Amino acid sequence: MTQADPAQPATPAAPKTETILKANVSAPLEHEIAAVEAEKHWSGPAFWGRWVGVTTLGWGAGGAALGFAAGLTGNPDSVAVQAAGLLVSFVVLVLQWAVLRGRLPRAWRWIVVGIAGEAIGFALFLAVQLGLRGIFGGPSITENVASLFVPSIPATIAQWLLLRTYARRAWRWLLANLLYLVLFTPLFLLGVAEEFEPSMGEAITRAIGLGIQNAVLGFVASAIVGAEMVWLLKHPRAEAAETSTIA
Repeated sequence: MTQADPAQPATPAAPKTETILKANVSAPLEHEIAAVEAEKHWSGPAFWGRWVGVTTLGWGAGGAALGFAAGLTGNPDSVAVQAAGLLVSFVVLVLQWAVLRGRLPRAWRWIVVGIAGEAIGFALFLAVQLGLRGIFGGPSITENVASLFVPSIPATIAQWLLLRTYARRAWRWLLANLLYLVLFTPLFLLGVAEEFEPSMGEAITRAIGLGIQNAVLGFVASAIVGAEMVWLLKHPRAEAAETSTIA
């Protein structure tokens, strides 16, 4: 029987079919191509327009609902009307989430932290309101100003805590919100809300008036913070940009 010559080199094995050619290693994968295409269509002005649109809609509709409720109860400062404001805030947060979900990882957290901040702000304002009415004996201009800042600050801080996990210089979000609050302050110095005789006519009148007023204020506020949101989303932290999964 013939034996193989040990001095003769063995024939190399045929390459496996799954061997990857070096020339194809650097070729972009399908999901990478899709990510690049999505980034090309990431338009700051378009995002800003959607943010302003849904926020203005939410503020306007919410203002109309609160005005209608106040007209039926005869007391715009009642706890029931203020509690209804939490529902309005939730609706606005959901509308904003619908815009954010294409850009912010796990955007559902925006609703969670937002409503938690709103609830804390609501509880804080009730405590402040009780203290101020004990001092002044009733509604006052000081209470008006407090109604602007106290409910807003906890929600703004909660949103900042979320944004700082994704974006660089997230402290800018605090400044943007402070800016519109300061701009709105003169409106809260004009007078004190008083009780009135509830009626359907009063409810409709107040729904229309407060709806228009809140829509205008919502446009101004969302235009300011919306521009800041665009900047933050376009300047993510390096680790967030590399590892995040869009929700």
